[in-house]
Amino acid sequence: MKMLIFRGDHVMITTKKYVTGPLQVNTTLVYNDRTVLVIDPGADIVPHIKKLSLFASFYVLLTHGHIDHLAGVPSILDSYPSARIVINSKDLPLVQTIDHQARYLGFLPVPGFTPEILIQNDGKINAGDIEVTCLEIGGHTAGSTVFIIDDVIYSGDTLFNYAVGRTDLMGSTTHQELIDNIKNKLMVFPDETRVIPGHGPATTIGFERRENLYVGSRDNS
Repeated sequence: MKMLIFRGDHVMITTKKYVTGPLQVNTTLVYNDRTVLVIDPGADIVPHIKKLSLFASFYVLLTHGHIDHLAGVPSILDSYPSARIVINSKDLPLVQTIDHQARYLGFLPVPGFTPEILIQNDGKINAGDIEVTCLEIGGHTAGSTVFIIDDVIYSGDTLFNYAVGRTDLMGSTTHQELIDNIKNKLMVFPDETRVIPGHGPATTIGFERRENLYVGSRDNS
């Protein structure tokens, strides 16, 4: 998927989505001439970056610390050593247990790395010249974070098309916390807001508000 985001008469950023890794993670490149953001590299994404001839400041945004969403980080750091890794501080313990996660899920070993930018709660960060809104949506993991860039929500494993994230995995908190956070922080966005989840098809807030049995109008809780 390739999409041009316009503001006024000027092209601001371009996005390209790839499905990566054995668990088919949605990995997205968001870039302009000066900055490249890589959201959730589930496997080696460097060949795609090089094919686009992107030479800029690199940031890797991790929605959470599960290995299927960060297995491609070491290859990015090998090719772009100045790339800055961004994750919520509450998920740092998960990053530090990559070896255990790899053995548990049958992944190949992933070299360790140290995130440089640690998100604390909700707020905004400037990744190069691209502003990113960060919303902490605890549940799937304690530090699961949704990234919002130019009115597109990158929801990681919190909100999916027709579904929500699991809360029985390493680093999870509670299902109720996840549901409450989604309702209070994501369902308040306009219907037309696009959502790119960590796996599966894209959706919109309006669709999930109507059809999602966990957090939408059909929710019977």
